[in-house]
Amino acid sequence: MLSAIIASDYVSALSVQRGLHNSHLKTLIYKADFANDSVNNFLYNDGFLIYLNDPEDYHIDFCKRFKDLSPDKNVFILVNTENLKIVNELKEYVDTPIFLSPFNYRQIVFLYKRGLSVVSPPTLTCQVNRKTLKLDHSSRQLYIDGDPQMDLVNKEFLLLEFLLSNQGKVVSKVDILESVWDRNLLGSTATIEVHVSRLRKKLRNRLFFDPIKTIPCVGYIFE
Repeated sequence: MLSAIIASDYVSALSVQRGLHNSHLKTLIYKADFANDSVNNFLYNDGFLIYLNDPEDYHIDFCKRFKDLSPDKNVFILVNTENLKIVNELKEYVDTPIFLSPFNYRQIVFLYKRGLSVVSPPTLTCQVNRKTLKLDHSSRQLYIDGDPQMDLVNKEFLLLEFLLSNQGKVVSKVDILESVWDRNLLGSTATIEVHVSRLRKKLRNRLFFDPIKTIPCVGYIFE
């Protein structure tokens, strides 16, 4: 996959590139004149991270045209500004994930890579105690041994997806918060405990055992 950082400030783009690289996403940098450049100059890449430093109205127009012309591609917007009015306008007019500085690159890369895979909705499959669990992105359902077993609300689905993706590994509550919840809306670890408890109850009712184990003072493991 060829992913591009599009920015007018090359020095800032280098800083963003390093943050993404440290979280295992390789990118190329393209310098753009957001006021005058044609969107078509950049559309040959597979995914995009647009970096905006103190954006103005013409940045919104560029991002909107960019997203409209690449509906099937991953487009994330990274914004460095204290002007919440312009941020709210971006959110209103551009239908794509928007992240505010300081950036949580680990979360951005996790969501970005997941977004790339959603172009062709995949399924996530694993074996648990001789049962086959399949998580279907398009239906938001969990299948057990081929049979649909439960509908999952959004956070339950994302939580189970994260745990299944890390099956056999211990994940901390902070890891879950950063990967499943919006960084700008992070709550306490009690939020995690409540959602894990609800998910456990649903899984126990279908599997008749608990595949999620608590690791005291650390987090959880999906066995």
